Amino acid sequence: MGAQLKKNALVVAGLLGVHLTLSFIMSLMARSPYMSGFHNGQGLWRFAGDSSRYHADALRLLELFHQGQVYEGLTRGRWWHTKWVALSYMLFGADPLSFAVINAIIWVMSIICVYKIVLHILPERRHVPMICAAMFGFWPSYLLHTTQLLKEPFFVFGVLLVVWGWTGLLAGHRRLSLVMYVVLGILLAYLNRAHSMLPLTGVSVIAVCLMGYRARGSLVYALVTMALVISLAAVHKTRFDDLNMEHLYHLTRTDASNQNHDKLSRWIDAKVYMLTAARFTFTLGYRGAKSNIDEHVTFRSLPDIIQYMPKALLVGYFAPFPAHWFERGATVGYIGRALAGFEMVGWYVLFIGSVSFFVQGTVPLRLRIWLLVYTISLVMISALMISNVGALYRMRYVYLLPMMIGGVEGWARCRVQKALW
Repeated sequence: MGAQLKKNALVVAGLLGVHLTLSFIMSLMARSPYMSGFHNGQGLWRFAGDSSRYHADALRLLELFHQGQVYEGLTRGRWWHTKWVALSYMLFGADPLSFAVINAIIWVMSIICVYKIVLHILPERRHVPMICAAMFGFWPSYLLHTTQLLKEPFFVFGVLLVVWGWTGLLAGHRRLSLVMYVVLGILLAYLNRAHSMLPLTGVSVIAVCLMGYRARGSLVYALVTMALVISLAAVHKTRFDDLNMEHLYHLTRTDASNQNHDKLSRWIDAKVYMLTAARFTFTLGYRGAKSNIDEHVTFRSLPDIIQYMPKALLVGYFAPFPAHWFERGATVGYIGRALAGFEMVGWYVLFIGSVSFFVQGTVPLRLRIWLLVYTISLVMISALMISNVGALYRMRYVYLLPMMIGGVEGWARCRVQKALW
């Protein structure tokens, strides 16, 4: 036991060292004349353009800390994670590289989450959990984004905690720690992306239903989890940032004489309105970008959303398409587009391998169903909300985890069957 703990500690230390080294190299390059068109010369890269806004907000909070207004500094950040950026600036200096330690810790914990998730799904497979964890953590675009000041690493970690908790409960484990993983994960995801509350609550309901049908031994833990999740959802308030609400009102309103005023219809209309608002926000943020897809599409009713769902699934899973791979990106140039193309080839291979996993795998059916519901629903919602391929590519990553696990296991099984022949 002591030897295993020592080995695990060495692995964690090694991963931290690798990430810190990469962050240092990326920061040095972003302060040099090398590839000057791709960074701001002050340590931040343009492929993570939001980092500049987060850096400015952190500097504002840092000023409050210096004035002794600690409470204000911890509560007035426009983004939840910028308070942690500001605290790292206060401890290590007002430089983006100061945040490298927190980024490295979150990255390593995310890799551990993936390892534990795969262990729940494939407990008898010795190497697949390690392969999936390493693949997830070292996926090039994700790894590079974790060296910047983005909130995505925190969001990804939160969602992974949710998946860790539910896969453990669906696998039949009865531990309160799994309950806490789900609750803390949803809270962390919500703090970074408020719109994630409803979809994550939805996949949690599906998990409870599956457990009631096939895994009743853990049902009590699932019900406790669901009660806590519903409590979080009850206090959920959707935030709209930088949104022209009057324009959206005229964009989504329908003839008042044809509107139903029952509660269900009003609730559906509100969700359609929120989805349109989110899509409009991304369209405004990336207006003029060459990588926008269907940027003029808006949703005025539920049938509009249903009609667009097949296209949303196609874009959600398979974009950027080959035609995008050889174009010049506005912030990433030809190099970034080529990297995306290389990664998409990898995803296509994993998608093919995952068919075997989901159709005829040895994993319990309830787990496979939940993983499919998780990936399909959340990828589709992301594609409905986001009209920019670059933003979608970054934000859907954690939702593709089941395809990565299924692809690795599916191809591994094919290799074993081929060897038996």
